[in-house]
Amino acid sequence: MEMRRQFYGERIDGIADHAAQKDLLDVAHAASAEIAICHDCGILVRCEREMPNFETDHYEPFAMERMLHAHIAVYRNKAKLYRRLLHPGANVLEVGSYVGGFLHVAAEWGWNAAGVDVGRDTSRFVRAHGYRTFNVPLEDCRFDGQAFDGVFIWNCFEQIEDPQRLLAEVKRVLRPGGVLIVRTPNASLYIDMQGNSTILGHSNLLGFPHLYGYTEVSLQRLISAHGFTLIRMGTDRHIHPGIRPLTFTAKREASSLRSVLRKAWIEATFLHTSEAEVHMAEKETIQRARRDRAQGKAPSTQAGEFVREEMEHIRQGKHGARSTKQAIAIGLSKARRSGVRLAPPKGGSVRTRESARSAIRNRGRKPSATRSRAVRSALKREGHSAASRSSLSRQARTTARRRGAASRHRAAVKAARTRARSH
Repeated sequence: MEMRRQFYGERIDGIADHAAQKDLLDVAHAASAEIAICHDCGILVRCEREMPNFETDHYEPFAMERMLHAHIAVYRNKAKLYRRLLHPGANVLEVGSYVGGFLHVAAEWGWNAAGVDVGRDTSRFVRAHGYRTFNVPLEDCRFDGQAFDGVFIWNCFEQIEDPQRLLAEVKRVLRPGGVLIVRTPNASLYIDMQGNSTILGHSNLLGFPHLYGYTEVSLQRLISAHGFTLIRMGTDRHIHPGIRPLTFTAKREASSLRSVLRKAWIEATFLHTSEAEVHMAEKETIQRARRDRAQGKAPSTQAGEFVREEMEHIRQGKHGARSTKQAIAIGLSKARRSGVRLAPPKGGSVRTRESARSAIRNRGRKPSATRSRAVRSALKREGHSAASRSSLSRQARTTARRRGAASRHRAAVKAARTRARSH
């Protein structure tokens, strides 16, 4: 840790008293220890005789206040990446809520946010600011199953002693189709930059003050084994605590290294896919729809993946359909059951609207075996022309005529703006 003291001692602007050293010079994993690597999974492990006690880790109120403002600014800048993943009113949970920066921003985004954190000082501080938080490990909170639409583990996954147990609990409390976001130090950068104290220092990797270090591959392998599907893997800079600013020279130094420092921490987004979803639709279709959602595409575009799947099933002879309209309706029903937030149609018959509402109510639930057999038997007696190009073209023309010229024009403009472009 002597290297950290020298690095930050030369770069912190002003006098760095004990309170200002928090998470820079004063870190939980401060003891000298060997850093081992597992050759099977590629995970780094800090080999310490005694684990630090995060529960009693002391923070001064003024230091937490400054850290809160620094973290709020960081998470606000992540709106383009994460705000679109969940709808307003979504229930989200942050594991390791720390000083409450993300809880504050999640509320600004219209989400119902709660946090869990084992630190007594930080939990007391967060509650005093009006944020809902629990001062116990996640496994001891006893939340209801499928209680949350999103779980965020921003800056503590690398300190979790038993990540397998944590992920099992996350899967239990996260609804099918919900998102899991994990942020953790990039072990690959630590390995590649051995000997470069400047880059490691600005990345908070100098001396490796973390229990575990994950590469992109090892992180994906670990989390995917618990039933999660990766939809995005990216990297970002270390979040500076903000208690004391860096000197102008240190800021200029970090700016000159920004392309490397952006690889310091991994940020990965996963989806929780249930067995019921796989039963209702092919796993690849669900993954494409979730990827569409992560890219900010409309629910109708996400639902189009399920309609396309249904057409392929008809062409392959798995079943038939009475009409193209029926085949589309089946695909839309699958989409709603699989978690696509497609609203019921404003027009159409009462039966059609009620069918759509029923699919929404039963989101994530497996249809009854008796009903599924009856539906498959009935569809197998139908023909296969519903998925032909002529039938699809006829259905498209009929629908377009009903929409009117202005509606067709808006749809064409939107299609031109959002279509995939080849480079």
